[in-house]
Amino acid sequence: MEDKQDSLKTFGEKKGITQILVVDDDESGRKTLAEILRVNGYVTLEAATGREAIEKIRNDKPDVALLDIKLPDMDGTEVLSIIRNISATTIVIMITGFPSVENASTALNIGADSYFIKPFVIEDILSTIKRKLHEREEARRSHVVESAKLRLRQSQLGEYEKFSEGIANKLVFFGLTRTQAKVYLAACVLGSALASEISELSGIRREEVYRTIPVLKRKGLMISKFNGHNRFSATNPSLAMNSLTKSRIRELKKEAHELLKARKEVIGCLEKTFFEFASEPTIEPVYQIDLMKEKLIGAIKETEESISIAMSLEGFGTDLLKLIIKQIKALRKNVHVKIMFSKISSDEATNNKIQNWLDSFKTSVTNKTVELRQVNFLPFKIVIIDDSRAMWGEFLLDDASKVFWTNDHMQLYILQVAFERLWLQSQPQLTTKD
Repeated sequence: MEDKQDSLKTFGEKKGITQILVVDDDESGRKTLAEILRVNGYVTLEAATGREAIEKIRNDKPDVALLDIKLPDMDGTEVLSIIRNISATTIVIMITGFPSVENASTALNIGADSYFIKPFVIEDILSTIKRKLHEREEARRSHVVESAKLRLRQSQLGEYEKFSEGIANKLVFFGLTRTQAKVYLAACVLGSALASEISELSGIRREEVYRTIPVLKRKGLMISKFNGHNRFSATNPSLAMNSLTKSRIRELKKEAHELLKARKEVIGCLEKTFFEFASEPTIEPVYQIDLMKEKLIGAIKETEESISIAMSLEGFGTDLLKLIIKQIKALRKNVHVKIMFSKISSDEATNNKIQNWLDSFKTSVTNKTVELRQVNFLPFKIVIIDDSRAMWGEFLLDDASKVFWTNDHMQLYILQVAFERLWLQSQPQLTTKD
């Protein structure tokens, strides 16, 4: 019988069936009541004495205890008092065949959840058990939600709804929908929770929570826990975000591949219909850094005779000059290159680095005449190509809004005069001819 009981207990733990401890020294009555409870879907434990009952409460933590007041070794009210100290969540229903006002009053004052007198109607016992379990679950759910909100307030996160909206907005960037983000966040806050608890905290309908959880499980953000009820827990935030980040990167790479493919197709279609007024004089603002680079690279590739450059060798100016020189090196034509730069940084390490770069440039150019000159102060930044096109302005790393492009003859003349005057005032740095 004991082996069978252990088997039933294990089955109950796995399936989430409520465990009930029946405590009565009357073996016949105890076993009859236990059997009725089993027939009604409960897992039962039995104890004939107060000490045995206390031991089972301590080890098994049953959901409900049906406790006879008159036991051979100690009074049932004394057992009840001990139970309240070791398992506060166990529902205790007192049963007695010797009713008295004193017994009932003592039991209820100590913390009994209900009180029955033998002989009792079994349906009354069953309905009381069901009602008390429901009340306990509702109280626990309310406590969990309120505790979560309190934790959020104590952590200075403000109102949960506002916090949830903010985090959800960030998680959307990682490929989650707002509903998925809110369900995951609620699971993080609650720890281990029922779908109904997640629904209550997140404000998402329970049916939607049930539909969302499997998606989050597939993404590795949530797991199921079968311990009493079908509960759910959030994956550790660090692991979850690593998983989401890798997944999002894969998606973005795929999107980038599709974007490049589409770009090629669109360019092909648009070039068939595009009509460019190439010969019309114009002065154009350049709003995008990438567009600025594309215009420079395209113009340098078409260079026939000369390129004049006035550029700072600090910050983005150095990177831009390196890009220009890379394109110049690739030219197979014999062009005349003038590069004028402002005084190199006073920092010795930076100075040496730039000087080494200039020396490397000196030894690598072929089929070109290159002149390098230095000035103490550079009042403008210009790139003039073949005296027919030019770009000038503030060449900043993250802003091209102050850069202009022109093929206007009058504007080109002004830029050429400014460049040549400053060139005459500059100091020669290096001249090389292959």
